[in-house]
Amino acid sequence: MALLDLFARSSTLALLAAMALVLARDFRRVPSAATGIAFFFTIAAHLVLTSPDYAGVRALDLILYPAALAVPGAFWLFSRALFDEETGLTWRDAAMFAALLAAGFLRSAPAAGVGAVLYYASSLALVAVALARVIRGFPSDLVEPRRRLRAVLTVAVGLEILMVIGGEILLGGERPPRWVDTLKGSGAFGLTLLFTVWSLTPRRELFAAEPVAGAATAPIIGVAETSGEDARFRDRLLELMRRDRAYRQEGLTIGLLARRLDIPEYRLRRIINQQLGYRNFNAFLNDFRVEDACHMLADPAQERLPILNLALDLGYGAPGPFNRAFRARTGQTPTDYRRAKLGSSSPTAGTPAQS
Repeated sequence: MALLDLFARSSTLALLAAMALVLARDFRRVPSAATGIAFFFTIAAHLVLTSPDYAGVRALDLILYPAALAVPGAFWLFSRALFDEETGLTWRDAAMFAALLAAGFLRSAPAAGVGAVLYYASSLALVAVALARVIRGFPSDLVEPRRRLRAVLTVAVGLEILMVIGGEILLGGERPPRWVDTLKGSGAFGLTLLFTVWSLTPRRELFAAEPVAGAATAPIIGVAETSGEDARFRDRLLELMRRDRAYRQEGLTIGLLARRLDIPEYRLRRIINQQLGYRNFNAFLNDFRVEDACHMLADPAQERLPILNLALDLGYGAPGPFNRAFRARTGQTPTDYRRAKLGSSSPTAGTPAQS
């Protein structure tokens, strides 16, 4: 049992190091590289600190202990970067990590009981939020290998983290039996091996190389195996979006759009991803919507149209998602963009939902 545990943990550390080196090599090309390396390091730190064979080195513990506490937060950030391609860190992210680490350190302070409750509650919440986000984004993900990874591996990693946290709560800080350590180490090894094999298989589409340009100027990416029928469906799709403005339908999903085109959903995903270069259906819709919004905001005849009404006209259910999408693509709020184009300072032009 002891030998199996040592083998599992050592092998997992080797695989994590290999994956970290690959991501470091492709750091500039892979958006999720930084959060991936950080996540792998936190897992490695946890495996070392919880190993029955680790004697403890004070200088090393000063690095490993905070890293091990950060596993739930690192998992949340890595899953967000890998699947939603959101790599920016906000002050909220920093505050979340600070609170997580503070609660973890409280476990060894006089207020150990309170610290444990806060740490495990925040850890479970972060992992649950990450899993919910991964599952929620499944329908709009256009990258087929990433969809499979989203559906299987990340959920498994999240559940592994939840089980580890649950075990620590049940044990109340006591040292677990050797078989529990071996089971945890073997589970970590199996998941890491699966992720390594999956991600190192030559699939250029698994990790994004560059962000996609706007819909109006995005190049159509030809593929050798594209059939003439797929090309016709692509032209029909673009006509439906540009002439009929199908993107203005609130709640439009890729399934609804496929039915309007009378083609299988998997085929529409392939066309949008491989021929139009999009990795996410929401990004595809947002580019058309933001392009349309730019024309409307620059139109003097619509200067007094409230931003809220404009967002609803474009198919957004609320102004918040519209404002975020618009700012992400133009660097400005809708109100600032309108004022820059029209030189308007009219308060009516953008009072509802300016940010």
